[in-house]
Formats: sequence, structure tokens, C-alpha cells
Amino acid sequence: MRKLINKNEYLTTDLIAQCFEKGKVNYVDKVLTGSGFTTGFADLRAEFGKVNVLIAPNQSVIKDKEAEHKNGTFANGKRVAFVYEGQGLKGSLTNYDLIVLVSDSFVNYSYILKGNVTYLMVDEFHSAIIQSSFRYKLKKMIFTIDENFKDCAVSFVTASPLLFGNITIQIENTYTFEKDLHTSNDLNESILRCAAAIKRGKRVLLFTQDAAIVKRILKEAQRNDFKLIAGISFTTTLLSKECYKLNNNSNIIIASSAGFEGWSDYSKDGEVFIYMNLGNSQNTFLGANIYQAIGRLRKGYKYAEICITEIGGGGFPNRNISDLNEKIDKLINIDNVSIERKQSNNYFFTYKGNKVMAQDLNQFIYYKRDKEKYKILKYKHANNVHDEINKIDTRLKVYTDYFNTRKVNLVNIDIDISKKRITSRIKREQRVYNICQNITENNLQENFKDFFFKSQNPENKIKYYIEEIETMQQAAFLLGISIHDNYETLKNYFLDGGHYEELKALMIKLKKEWGESGRDIRESVKTFDETIFEYSLDVAIGIMLEEFKPNHVAHRDYNKLTLIGIDLVEFIAGKLGKPLIEIDIKNCFPRIVYALNGLELPADFYGVNRQKNKIKVNVALNSFGLERNKSGTESRQKADAKRKLKRAGLDPICIEWLINNHFNNKFKGDFFNFLAYHEKCLISSARQMIEVYNPNVKMYRRHDSIVCFEQINFSALDTFEYLGFKGWFNNYEF
Repeated sequence: MRKLINKNEYLTTDLIAQCFEKGKVNYVDKVLTGSGFTTGFADLRAEFGKVNVLIAPNQSVIKDKEAEHKNGTFANGKRVAFVYEGQGLKGSLTNYDLIVLVSDSFVNYSYILKGNVTYLMVDEFHSAIIQSSFRYKLKKMIFTIDENFKDCAVSFVTASPLLFGNITIQIENTYTFEKDLHTSNDLNESILRCAAAIKRGKRVLLFTQDAAIVKRILKEAQRNDFKLIAGISFTTTLLSKECYKLNNNSNIIIASSAGFEGWSDYSKDGEVFIYMNLGNSQNTFLGANIYQAIGRLRKGYKYAEICITEIGGGGFPNRNISDLNEKIDKLINIDNVSIERKQSNNYFFTYKGNKVMAQDLNQFIYYKRDKEKYKILKYKHANNVHDEINKIDTRLKVYTDYFNTRKVNLVNIDIDISKKRITSRIKREQRVYNICQNITENNLQENFKDFFFKSQNPENKIKYYIEEIETMQQAAFLLGISIHDNYETLKNYFLDGGHYEELKALMIKLKKEWGESGRDIRESVKTFDETIFEYSLDVAIGIMLEEFKPNHVAHRDYNKLTLIGIDLVEFIAGKLGKPLIEIDIKNCFPRIVYALNGLELPADFYGVNRQKNKIKVNVALNSFGLERNKSGTESRQKADAKRKLKRAGLDPICIEWLINNHFNNKFKGDFFNFLAYHEKCLISSARQMIEVYNPNVKMYRRHDSIVCFEQINFSALDTFEYLGFKGWFNNYEF
């Protein structure tokens, strides 16, 4: 690690330039927050014909920098592009000296920027690393920089790196002073101290993810007003608990995890209180988070305290995965299982005699696609975060040296640990009252719907959904907010028991039509009772709220729409008064095989007995490939496969192509995934064309089809072409 000495209050441009080396990636610990690194970076001169790039942690930072640019305090005299909220680059890169954007935009513009950047800075990179375990675009940003920007000078910069981060440059600031950070484990006493500071009229910064703690502090302080810096999820949770007033002039600032950084407070003698719960992943903060929080008071603080508890519950327990790196290595090195299989939710392997679910390791790995193939890479940053979290104790001992480097002394003020869980159950009447008051006082009418349907796994879905709809309707009536009549339709749907009996009868009818009977029917009914009916309730909600969260495995999306039959989806949509439109790839996999061989699939490909022949073709294709554990020579298996394909009616050219290119695939599922790749390309391209004529229509993928629940103009598909052929889609309304 190389050290640079800063003797000034703010970093000089010359010192900042030393943090960048052409053709190298540096990780810079600037140690001191508010030292002017970003401002100084903006003054660096790019090479002729190139630009400098600043990747900011969020859009609010970009907007702040844009305001500073206008008043001449940031990148004065420079041509700057501020990219956010649809505001993109205009014209050539040569029109700019500096581009300021967030990680998502950087990934989108990377193909333009590649080879055209002199200095690239990632600001507050600790935040990017922490969030990259659950934000794909942040992972992709890091990999994109590593792979495509090796020719420029790159620096990841923060004042609060992770404990196990690979720091290459550290700035030692002589222009600073020592300060104390008090640690407490007594929640009740800490709440009293925080409330007392508020009563004394002090500027109090309160950092927490626990709305119940905020409620207790404000009640003790006899206050209901505060400035709030938080995401909408925490905002709506907090404002559902009591009647509060958002007031930017209040002496109380409450910040959730979204507000630990990216803003400044220049008041003097402020006090900071941080509430952290090691029993809950959402309420566990790293040393980087803590240091950023106390650094919001740019002129220093009079008093700072962090209260650390170990309260369990809440649905987000911290998890320690033992032998994490070894388990990841084993997953990567299992070579008799396809990567697509490893991505599935139910795949597991054994390690030291114990069952390990592959999905538990997802945040610690990265699936990188190379054309239609994937490979698994270890994501070291997420591993480091995991290790750091599991070394934190209630006294922050692991951070002693970390804070000492930053001239912050940890001072223990008690020894007792409070293990009493804080809960607050609110009856509907009180919840409605709180929501109405807070929306009115704080002008949050546009966020009305965000206050509802927040539970992920309610015990009784029907009861919960009815309760939420009735609460929404009651609040909307009192506020004079118009909500769609479809909510009443949805409530009636659930009041009818989700049409359990009708759905089950429909499923049995369909099974019989498909030739099932006896034991098969009984198994289907059992599956319906155990899972399918629950999924059907989620489908009803998804249709009404226009949201089906994706569940990507390799090239397919196994969202809730895929978990029940399309006929059941049609039934539910009809009960809700919605049309079901499905745009379906005609004879998807056979058509892809034919197209890859330059052939048009015959219109009568399945013949007179369509359903029977369709099954025959699907069996032939899905079972295609060498089975190495099966008795019989390779040549015999190949001959059998040829006969099956011929009986299925495939063209001899296609049969020969299949044998030569895919019979000896390494994994049994490789051929399916190859076809699924083309299926994904077809669906993605078709959606893009349809969206031109239907910009506001919600569309969802369901395997080889596009589904929507409103009328749609799909005339664009008349000219759609893929692999040199047209006529890929059936368009029909149920």
C-alpha cells in the first residue's frame, strides 16, 4: 500500500492526480470525508479527444453536483454531462470534458466510452461493493471496468473502505483532529439519551433501519416532526406507525440506510445516534456505514453514539455460511452438472456430509454469459462483506484499528445488552388514520399505493389480501384519492375464496382431457392443494398490481405466471374482468432447429393428430443426446436417436445437423439451454418491437410466449424477422 500525505483541509489536484495511474486500477482510502476529492477530480484534464468519467453512488449526488456546476463550485469552466432520469448524452463524446453518471448508466454507455476515457473514478466504492451482492448492475459495473477499461487510469475511492478491502493507496491527513464514538448495548438508556438531546434543542442525526425505535424516541421526546432521508420502503413503514410531519427545518434528521452517505450537514455541535441490531441483516451496519454516518456533520459533532443490540426476529436474520470459499470452489468445480442446473432453485450438493443449497451461494458468485454459454466466477467482494459482518461484535472490537486510523476513539459507556424485541402492532383504524395524516401532512399522494401489500409471506394470503384492500379503500375514501374499481373486483375474488373449487375442477377437467386418470389425477389434486392454489392467489395479485417479479434461471424467466397452467391464468383474468392476450412462438423449438438449418418449418408439421405428434417431437428433442451412463454403445445410441427424430417427422438435414453438433454435448440439458437461448432472443426482440406501438402496456414473459392483460397492438410483428425468417408468432386472445 502506497501512502500519500495531505497537509491541507482540502486535497490538491496534484495529490489527486497521484491516485491515478494509466493502465492500472487503484483502490484509494482517502480516510477523511468531505476532503474535496470529487471536486478535485473534476479539475483533472483528459487527454485530447477523450473524456473523464465520474461514477456517483446515486442520482441525488449527481443532481447536487449539477447544482454546484451551475454556481461555479464544481468543474468550473468544464463541459459536463450529468446523466440521470432519462437525461443522456447529447452528440459526440468530444462535446464533453467530464461525464457524471450512476453505475447503471455507465454499464449502458460502456460500449461508447470504451477506449475513450482518460481518468475513471468510482466514488464511494464501499457502497457499490456492499450493494453489489444484491444489485446485478453493480456487479456488472465492476466486471465491465476490469475487462474493458484497462487502458485508462481507474480509481475506486472512499473514505470508508471495507475491512478486508484491497487498498492500494491511503491518504494520511494531518489536517484533522481526534473524536470519540461512544458504544452502548443498553437500548432503553440510549433512547433516553437521544430523546434528551432532542429536548435540549440539539441538532440530532438519527440513523436506523428500525421504525419502532424512531417511534419510541419521538414519543419520549414529545415530537412528531423531523427531516427524513430515506427510501420509500422505510418512509411508508415509519409513516404508518404514527401521525408525523416531515419538516426540513426540524432539528431532528432521521436517516435510513439510504441516507448514510451522499449528503452533508454543516451545522455545528450536532449529535449523532446510530441504532444497530446484529440479529437482523437489514439493521447490521459495517464500519464503512458507521464512519459515513458520523461524517455527515461536516464541521464535526459534539457527541456521537452507536447502540448495538442482538435482537432476533423480524424475518431478516444474519447468516454465517461456514467454509464459504470452499463451498463456492466445490460448486464451481462440479463438472458433471450443467451451469443451468446449478442455477435452479432446488439444486444442492454435499460438502463434508452436509446438504448445501446452491441458491444460498448466489450472492457470492457471478454467472457470466459468453454467447449461449455461462460460466461461474467467484465474487470476492461479496465474500469479504460476508466475512466482515460475521466478525462484528457488540463492542466493535474488530474496528478498533480501523477507527484509530481515522482518529476516532471507541468509548464504551455500558456493558449490558438489551435483548427485548421492540414490536408495535397497529389496528386497522389506527393504521388508516396514520396513513391519511402522514400523506396529507407530507404531500405523499403519489406514493399512496406504496403503503400497502408490503408483507412477503403472510400466513393466510386470502385474509391478508382482503385486509390490505379494505385498508386501502378506507384510506383512499378519507383522502379523496380515486383508486380503480378493479380493487373491489379483486376483493370480491378473494371473498369468494379465490374460486378454489372452480379452479380445482378446471384443473381436473384439463388433466382428463390430456389423458390422465386415477393416481395421476389424485397426485395433481394434491399438488394443487399444496402449491398451485397458493400460486394462483399470487397471480391474481400480479394481474391487478401489474407486477410479476422475474425469477431468472439461465435463459428463462420462471416468474409466478409460469407456475400455473395458462388455462388457469385465463380463468383468473376473466374473473377479474381482464382480457388475456398471449403472443406465442409457433412450434418454438422445432422452428428454431429448422431456421438454424436455413429451412422453413412446414405449415402442417404436426400433421392431423397434432397433440400426439407434438408430444412425439418434444420427446425426441428433449431426450436427444448421448447418455454416458446408459448401456449401449455411442453408435447404437446415435442410431436410436436418428430413428426417433425420423419418426417424429424432422427433415433429414436437421437430423444430420443435430447429430453432428449436439449429440455429444457435455451435459444432458445443453441442447435445451441452447434452444432456450434462441427462445430468449426471440422474445426479447419481439417485445422491443411491440413496445414501440404499446409504450405503456405491461408485458410478461411466459416461457415461449408474451402475456399481457389488456388490448395490445401487435402489428409490428408482421415484419418481425429472426435467423432470416418471418412468421414466428401466433397472436390470439383467450
